Amino acid sequence: MSKRVKMLIAGATALVILLGVLMAVVLMLPKDEEASTSLPDTAVALYEQKLDDVASVKVNNTYGEYEVVRTGSKEWNIEAFQDLPVDADRFTSLAETVSAVTALDTVETAPEDLEKYGLQDPVATATTTFKDKDNTVHTIKVGKESPESGKTYFMVDEDPTVYVIDTSTVNILSSTRFYYLDHTIAPGYDSLEDYPQVKKFDMTRKDLEYPISLVEAKRLTEDTETSIPQYTGELDMVEPVAAYVRSEKMDAFTHKIFGMSADEAVMAFPTQDMLEDIGLDDPYMTVKVATANDEWELIIGDPIMSTPPEDEEELENYEESVVGYYGMLKGRDIVYVFSPDSLPWLTMKAEDIASSLVLLPYIKLISQVKVNVEGQQYVFDIKYNIVDEEEVLEASYNGKVLDTQNFQNYYQLLLKAPGEEIYLGDEADVGEPIASIEYVYKDGRPNEKVEFSPAEDRMMYVTVNGETSFTSRMTYLERLISETSKVINNETVQYRW
Repeated sequence: MSKRVKMLIAGATALVILLGVLMAVVLMLPKDEEASTSLPDTAVALYEQKLDDVASVKVNNTYGEYEVVRTGSKEWNIEAFQDLPVDADRFTSLAETVSAVTALDTVETAPEDLEKYGLQDPVATATTTFKDKDNTVHTIKVGKESPESGKTYFMVDEDPTVYVIDTSTVNILSSTRFYYLDHTIAPGYDSLEDYPQVKKFDMTRKDLEYPISLVEAKRLTEDTETSIPQYTGELDMVEPVAAYVRSEKMDAFTHKIFGMSADEAVMAFPTQDMLEDIGLDDPYMTVKVATANDEWELIIGDPIMSTPPEDEEELENYEESVVGYYGMLKGRDIVYVFSPDSLPWLTMKAEDIASSLVLLPYIKLISQVKVNVEGQQYVFDIKYNIVDEEEVLEASYNGKVLDTQNFQNYYQLLLKAPGEEIYLGDEADVGEPIASIEYVYKDGRPNEKVEFSPAEDRMMYVTVNGETSFTSRMTYLERLISETSKVINNETVQYRW
């Protein structure tokens, strides 16, 4: 064996031995020594009690006084909130904060002036009673933030020393009692695939002249199972007009409530006068979402306006804006505040989700299509033949079999009958139709029909099954006329327009 190889083996062996020694040292370190590495050398452990021994915490801060009491194993609550949903994790965070306290550093051992630390009149005080054998009581007094970022002055019990602690640790002591209420409006899910199917959606808003209502789509296929046409969602619009709903747009409104949380809770068990003061007696907006097993109704009241700055120079460029809205979940006696960005329904319009395709009959359900243009009716017969154990489309006009692919393109054009803008005007303003497409179902259900009537500025009214719901450009009708002439002569049809 060469000298070089022997040296490499020896070096590798020494490295393995060294790593083994280091591992042994680490494993032999006491656990408290390992944990202490995350604290500065100046840290001071002031007291440590068991989390399970926290019996009650009395908090006094700028929002008032409240007491958190133990209600079970690792469970706490505020007596006034017994009938309301609460956030158990937040109570646990409070209990963890007061059960063991370690200062990051000592500031002054016997200060003559507590005012400069904000401790003459503390920002918050928390008095904790423990259910140990001595019924120990500890008090934390929280002052103002230190000039050192992320640190806050505080004191413990009768100790005259001023310390600093991580601000994020004691922030919870400055919270209002409503902080511990459940802020979740509806449960969330990991992905859209896990979400429950929405069966119904309703929205009203004072600045919108119509309600928006969506219901579960019920369209039958040849074998009577539910069929959802391509490019549409699982819901149909029924208000303000009957329309398909665009699947790629719908979820942002119908599913937004799932996993939604309020920015903050500000009231519990509000009186009627309180509701009137913030516009929740006569809501600005309501949103209802129903699944097979649950229903949520979100009620939104008055906007909360921004506060003008005190500085005169800043005030010159100040523009008032909406920073939030008061709201409630029906059946829950809690008033919340929601940021405008969390409420997509504030700007929602029917056009945002309505499909521009007004009627989408499944071709296998149709026995006949009647197209009326320029005063003439064209009747197309449709059937499916079995060829080599497969269904094959056969379309004919006046007994003449048409080219299959060409007719399929023509049928695509028929399905593209557009509703570009929602029409909410008077039906009396709509004149007689100048063209129409009528679908005859082979199972005998009522025919469905799209009619086109002239409007101003090269626009047309679009009437679906007797209801004028849309307006659209006349360009489509021009394409329909030209391509109808082509399809009956087996000339190539252009279905795009």
